[in-house]
Amino acid sequence: MSSNLVGMAPDDGTPHDEVDRIVAAWQRERPDLDVRPLEVLSRVSRLARHLDLARRGAFERHDLETWEFDVLSALRRAGAPYRLSPGALLTLTLVTSGTMTNRIDRLADKGLVERQPSPDDRRGVLVQLTPSGLARVDAAFADLLDTERTLLGDLAEPDRTQLAALLREALLPFDSPHPPDPPRDPAPAPANTGVSREQALGRGRWGQVVSSAASSQASSSSSRSAARARSSVSRRWIAS
Repeated sequence: MSSNLVGMAPDDGTPHDEVDRIVAAWQRERPDLDVRPLEVLSRVSRLARHLDLARRGAFERHDLETWEFDVLSALRRAGAPYRLSPGALLTLTLVTSGTMTNRIDRLADKGLVERQPSPDDRRGVLVQLTPSGLARVDAAFADLLDTERTLLGDLAEPDRTQLAALLREALLPFDSPHPPDPPRDPAPAPANTGVSREQALGRGRWGQVVSSAASSQASSSSSRSAARARSSVSRRWIAS
């Protein structure tokens, strides 16, 4: 990111905002700390609060809550016939299965979505926008865009493009995590050899140690069993 965005606001007549005052106060109180991250992230946080209030207002004008718009817009973006599985909606809206079931029920009660049987799975269902839901989400989205344009105010188009690129760079590590390596299946124990799963999983030197220890234990156990058997025979011979 450009260092101009994280440097202290110059004292050259540039208007200062509340974040400038917060940063200056922390620099005065904690000169031992680098507080420059506040210059970016505190502004992102404050903008997020303003955006949340503006979004709520836009959705309320169409009798929608924020979570309702999130579900409806996910279905709308899927394209005609505007339907997705509940699992896909979970992934797109980042909620639990129980929460999604409740939300689908409430949207269905309002006539905005409907459940349909899945053509690929007789036991599965798909969630689809109704004509009323489609009209509602389209109107709310258009209103939202007008609201967001107002929030951006007089920010010039080149500046918007640059800001969007910088924010994308900051978000990429969070939106594109590296998938974990798939778990490796344990090696099965050889059949009918008496080798335990732990021995089968042994590798190299440690595998030889485990195998040798197990063999010694088995040999010792067999010797003790044979000795007990001989002792029992001897006692019976003496008693007779």
